[in-house]
Amino acid sequence: MSQNYYGQYGSFGGYNGYQPAVTPSYPTVQPTTNKIYVTSLEDAMQRYASPNSTMIYVLQDESAMFEIYTDPQGKKLPRVRKFVEEISDNPSSEYVSRSEFNELKAKIEAMTGAKGDAV
Repeated sequence: MSQNYYGQYGSFGGYNGYQPAVTPSYPTVQPTTNKIYVTSLEDAMQRYASPNSTMIYVLQDESAMFEIYTDPQGKKLPRVRKFVEEISDNPSSEYVSRSEFNELKAKIEAMTGAKGDAV
């Protein structure tokens, strides 16, 4: 029984039973976007879209977005959405300062005659 396992069946892969480590190579995939720029609604309506699909197009100056719905017969129905930049001049205008709160609290306590320690 001096014959080893590999000697009985021969060598595997030409390396006497040892396979070299193979690192799989994956193709590099570039990131894609679904943002398609158009010059007008007419331009978006003329683009190809398969039946029963929804395509989204963005106006070049990015002020509007066109959703083009295509029904099973190929008829296109547009929906236009306008982009509006929302800027608040004073984001804290909805809140009161602690001193304003304490003044209001004192007025309420004076009207009701109760002393509230809950807040």
